[in-house]
Amino acid sequence: MELYLDTSDVVAVKALSRIFPLAGVTTNPSIYRRG
Repeated sequence: MELYLDTSDVVAVKALSRIFPLAGVTTNPSIYRRG
């Protein structure tokens, strides 16, 4: 199973990539607008 993080929060990506073996990060304009 591959884990993908769906966010535009760079701090969250850095923190969670240390805990979970993330395969990648996805985002879209509506997620980016929410922050």
